[in-house]
Amino acid sequence: SLAQLQESGASRWGMVIGGTNVSVSLPVAFMLQFGEDTVVTAIAIQIPLAKAQFDTTGEQVQVQGLVSVELSRWSRPGEALHVSGLTEPILINLGINASRGVQCGYFDL
Repeated sequence: SLAQLQESGASRWGMVIGGTNVSVSLPVAFMLQFGEDTVVTAIAIQIPLAKAQFDTTGEQVQVQGLVSVELSRWSRPGEALHVSGLTEPILINLGINASRGVQCGYFDL
């Protein structure tokens, strides 16, 4: 349970998406705000996108490391929890190597 994690001194709760190098880590204190009813859903898309992607200048770009993370309550699975103003960040490891020219972006629904 989250309470047991906190009592043991753990400050973070984490998961690895099966079959990938993608991981998500959340502060235990943050998770406790929502209670044991919290569900973390994480999806990694590791296949090339069928549709070409373009940056803001119109240049075609290669997209890697697509990850979707959603928090909801077990009792309300289709209703996403909105998160803001965290004192500790939610960490998402995209499972790809950084290299020259690679940029990271995000979209917050």
